Amino acid sequence: MKDARRLPLFRPLEISLIFLSIIIFLFGLLLQHKDILFLAVILSFSGNIMFLLSDLKKHIVYGTFLVSFFTFLLGGVVCEYLFGYQSNYKFSDAILCHTYISLYIALLALDFGYHFFLKIIKKDQTNVSKNKTDPKRFIIQKISRIIFFITYIPWIIATIETVIYVQQKGYISYYTDYHSSLPYVFIQIANMSAICFYIFISTFPEFKSYRVPQYLYLFQAILGLFTGKRTNIIIPIMIIIIYRMLREREERTGQWFHKKMIYILIIITPLLLSFMYTYRYSRVDVDQENSSFTQTITGFFEDTGFSVNVISFEKMYEDNLPEKNYAFGSVIDYARENVVTQMFFDFPVYSGQTYESAVYRHNFAHTITYVDAPSYYLSGHGYGSSYIAEAYHDFGYLGIILFSLIYSCFFAFFSKTQNMGILFTTLSFIALRAILFAPRGAASQFLADLINVHSWLVIILIFGFAKLFYQNRKRSSTI
Repeated sequence: MKDARRLPLFRPLEISLIFLSIIIFLFGLLLQHKDILFLAVILSFSGNIMFLLSDLKKHIVYGTFLVSFFTFLLGGVVCEYLFGYQSNYKFSDAILCHTYISLYIALLALDFGYHFFLKIIKKDQTNVSKNKTDPKRFIIQKISRIIFFITYIPWIIATIETVIYVQQKGYISYYTDYHSSLPYVFIQIANMSAICFYIFISTFPEFKSYRVPQYLYLFQAILGLFTGKRTNIIIPIMIIIIYRMLREREERTGQWFHKKMIYILIIITPLLLSFMYTYRYSRVDVDQENSSFTQTITGFFEDTGFSVNVISFEKMYEDNLPEKNYAFGSVIDYARENVVTQMFFDFPVYSGQTYESAVYRHNFAHTITYVDAPSYYLSGHGYGSSYIAEAYHDFGYLGIILFSLIYSCFFAFFSKTQNMGILFTTLSFIALRAILFAPRGAASQFLADLINVHSWLVIILIFGFAKLFYQNRKRSSTI
């Protein structure tokens, strides 16, 4: 009843904001006025937020992606308009118009696509509580939990090794010189742990069984923060929030997500943003000027919002970039460089931030940084990427629409993972990490993760063991 009362308030606001944004966008497009176009972007984003507020628990996956979208692509520009922040990068009005047009098209496609796919997905009547009595589900849950605990120790050891290297050699050196001294097999065992965790939570365990693996998963994420990568903590936190809100929406027990957690998030979020901004300087040993708490928060958005510039750089250098497919670059590179392929073919493998990596791999983040600032790139720095820049470079504005629709379809399906089975849910969590990072990452990284040989070996191992145990138990019960 609560959602029903809220719906009439937020839906008209959403429709009004989207409709107004379309009018303003067309007006800005006609005048080629960057300020008007960005206003349309903000109105469209606000319309999406109104829709989310109608049922936040149901749309939490889409909502989390929009948080990522704002953080990496909109936050920095908003700071420029509101606080007079001056970017170090100057682009012509024509390029900025292109950038804001791209952002608007992405948001509009995400909004329309998400509404469309929610309507066409037929609701599965299977009840989660009935699935909990399935013996196969229980066996998979138990095996994945045990293997998670076993592989967790190598995972922590591998993480500690990276942390020690970064603390001794520096964050930048990690991208240019780092090679693990641990045995290859040990590293692969360590990499099993996260996949085991995703399989485990995809079985929808009881809360008491879930708590310890969750804490261990988050502990590794916190430890990984000291490798210098801020996303090591942000994305896992997002995944945990998404999972717990979806479980609470289905079960309504008050265990998975309650009001106290909302208050905690409201308090912690500004502190976390401030810490992330300060940590950005400490990881590269750069002295930070004294800043107020508010300045560190706005500074965070100014800093992480750099990714919007990648869209502008793509337009600026579109005629100078090597002719390669970047939108599906992650899939192409993985298909050429994975262990199985290398057993049969002698494809060259490039690693680190080198001239060869920038020129011959299909990695847009490497290429765009090298084209704009070769010395900066070769010294270990990078601009990152954005699915919008990659999609536009390969397929134009239709490419932005295509990938935005693919993501919106994923969000709609994810909202019903409770009815989709363990394997589908596991694959959804594997893809989720890359998709949440897509505003700053590669467009097709989620596909590369889904075809990852190592991930499938873990899935086959756990499901295979589960099938053997189930068949043995079944035979024993018939004797």
